[in-house]
Amino acid sequence: MGVSVDAPTSRMGDVVLTISLLNGRVEIRITAGWLELFVRELLDGDEQNLISIADLSLNAIRQIDSDIGDVNLKYRVSSHLSLPSSSVDLFLAAHQVPIAAERGLVTDAVAYHVTGLDKLNAAELRFVLTKSVVHENALFIDINATYPKVPAVATLASWAETDFGVVMQLIGLTEK
Repeated sequence: MGVSVDAPTSRMGDVVLTISLLNGRVEIRITAGWLELFVRELLDGDEQNLISIADLSLNAIRQIDSDIGDVNLKYRVSSHLSLPSSSVDLFLAAHQVPIAAERGLVTDAVAYHVTGLDKLNAAELRFVLTKSVVHENALFIDINATYPKVPAVATLASWAETDFGVVMQLIGLTEK
């Protein structure tokens, strides 16, 4: 565990308190205006620890400032997805805009804004898919979601997991 304070200027809004946990895989960053839980690497079994860390962090902030107004939660997850049965190029070609292909353009990345799905918990969800530069025959996905109401952290974690599953269904991928 490590704790650091960064104060690049004399403005209170620029001060960042960083707490490093779980052997540096998790950081909590706190400023005057936001709290960020940053997970560098998620291991099996970490879920309950992350829920506890988030709960404790939010409760500590609520004790410091009971007049916290509307909380707007933004959730971001990125990951590499292996494609054992098909190639990344074929996968991306299936998402190709026909007129672009006619002009000699090849889809290298795809961005989507998901709307109108009752099974989503997020008020807004966007994601980008591209070829992974780290793993062979893999996609890199970056999902950004906004949750306007913040329930219990365990509920929120369940919502995020469900929404990730919805995205995987939308693009036709299943986890093995």
